[in-house]
Parts: sequence; C-alpha cells; structure tokens
Amino acid sequence: MATAKTDNIQSIQFLRGIAAFMVLVFHSILAKNFPTTYHVQEVSRYGHFGVSVFFVISGFIIPYSMFIKDYRISDIKSFFIKRLLRIEPPYVISIALILLLNYSNTWSAWYKGPPFTVDWLNVFSHLGYINTITRQPWLNDAYWTLGIEFEYYVILAFTYPLITHRNKAVLLGAYFLMLAASFIHDEGQNIFSHLPLFLTGIALFLFRSKKISLYEFVFMTVAALAVLLRFGLPIFLFAVATLFCIQFIKRVPKAFLFLGTVSYSLYLTHNMVVTRLWGLFDRYAPGIGIWVRWVLCLALCVLVAYIYYLLVEKPFLNLSKRLLFRHPGSQGRATQVAAGEKMITEKTN
Repeated sequence: MATAKTDNIQSIQFLRGIAAFMVLVFHSILAKNFPTTYHVQEVSRYGHFGVSVFFVISGFIIPYSMFIKDYRISDIKSFFIKRLLRIEPPYVISIALILLLNYSNTWSAWYKGPPFTVDWLNVFSHLGYINTITRQPWLNDAYWTLGIEFEYYVILAFTYPLITHRNKAVLLGAYFLMLAASFIHDEGQNIFSHLPLFLTGIALFLFRSKKISLYEFVFMTVAALAVLLRFGLPIFLFAVATLFCIQFIKRVPKAFLFLGTVSYSLYLTHNMVVTRLWGLFDRYAPGIGIWVRWVLCLALCVLVAYIYYLLVEKPFLNLSKRLLFRHPGSQGRATQVAAGEKMITEKTN
C-alpha cells in the first residue's frame, strides 16, 4: 500500500458493524414488549454497550488518523472542517427526516394528537449538540452519543500535541489529567464520565504508533480500566474485548465489513424505521408474529441504512477525505506510516 488507510482497518470496520447492530437490537427489542419467557429482553439490555464500543473505537482511530496526517495545532480548522463534513450533513439530514415523518403522521385519519409544530430551540440545540445545556429532549434516542463524540473531537483537537509529546512526562501528565477529569460528576450527559473509554483507545493508539512502550501501555490501560470498573463489570469487559479485537483481529467476513461501512447511517436511521414499522404492523398486520416482525424490522433497518449511506453519507465522506492537512512533512509522515504498516496496522488488501 502507498498510504495507510485508517478507515479500512478491518478490525475497526468489524467493531463498528457489531456496535451499531448491538444498539439496533437494544432499541428494537427492549422497547417493543417482547415476551419475557424467552429472556430476550434481559439479553438485549447489553446492546446499549455498543455505545461503549464506539467510544473505545473513537479513542483509537481519531488520533491514529491525526498521526498519519501529521496533525499539528495549526491544522485545527482543517480538522474540524473534515470532521464536520464527515458527520454533520448525514446527522442534519436525519433530523430533517424525523421532522418530516412527524409531520406526515398528522396526515393520518387516525391521528388524534396536537397540530404539528417545530420547536426551533430544540432543533438548534441539536445542531450545536447542546441539548444537555438547554434541557431539550433528543429527537432520536441515539443522538446523545453524537454530542459526546463531538466533545471528544474538541478536546482531542487541543490536547493531541500533549498526548503525543516527545517528553514522556508531558504525555503521561496529559493522559492522567484527562483520566482525573472523568471523576467530574455529569450523570453521563457529557464526556467526562465516558473519558476512560476514550482513553483506553488512546492508550492503544500511543502503543501502536510507538509513542509509548508495552509497559507504559499496560500501566495506562489498567489505570483507565480500573476507573471504568466503577460503572460495573459489563462495561469493563466490553472495553477489554474492543481493545483485543482492534489489536488482534485482521480478517473478518464481508458481511461484518458491510455493516461497518453503513454503521453510521444505521445508527442515525434505525430508530425512525423501528418506531414507524412497528406502528404499521400494529395497525395493518396485527396477526404477524413478533419474531417475524423483528426479523423484517432488522432487515429493513439495514436496507434503509445502505440507501442512506449511498445517497447521503458516502458523498460527504468522499468530500472530507479530499481535505488534507497540507504542510511540509505531512507526506513524509504518510510514507513513514506506510513503510511501517506491518507493525502499526493490519493490511487491508
């Protein structure tokens, strides 16, 4: 390969697909009153840990991408433009779709609710990811994690030079300062309590990019995971499993690569599909068994996500990839990473 392709690391694609599907299962089962005799609701509760998997992935892949592109603090404008081009248009369009679907609900002869109105404070809160500040409800239950991710981008844009500093005292100081910040009480509404998840991914990035030794990696990771344990054993185990998969999985079935490719679109659209399809089943086909409904629901969610990816997400993804951090040495870093690809990342060919 001529350059390293962070978006094509198969372990990352695998985990993205798994995490998105976990969240889909969580929302499609837990909220739909499945028979408790099958214990399916108890099992589906673990689906919300797909969010934890996403946070560990971001902890690793975002600084890894910045490393390959030789990010510097002077690149902060380009960094945000790239990230916003990548995530914002699909997100905004999904908000518009939710509003349109809410409006179309009022066309039904069975509709008995109030007239449709747009709460502009709510909409603008979504655009700025400030719903926790304005106390506005999220239009989609999955959106709150995007606010956490955005806060992570802001923090990383300013702290990346510190966590990759040649001086180990600076690097370790920045890392453990962020870990200490995770004790700020925010009830999970902001990034602070989620920082240990991101930091486990950051530690793996630092190890893979040769910024820290194996012993330092173990020490930093154990510290972050120990802090994470205060939220329970399951989240700890999912974080460990995610690190293991990123480090050791090299080849995965194409089906999982496909799910990874459409994972962001699936994450954005699945709730609106689940809610409305279940309503249509209740109204027009109440005799269809709940398991048949669920399988059809999963299939339609994936199909809608694929269409959304092709029509909405992919064009903006391609546009963001064209924007580079242009300064002397950036090409040299890309060549350096490509030359050491066997040690830094899995081959994707």
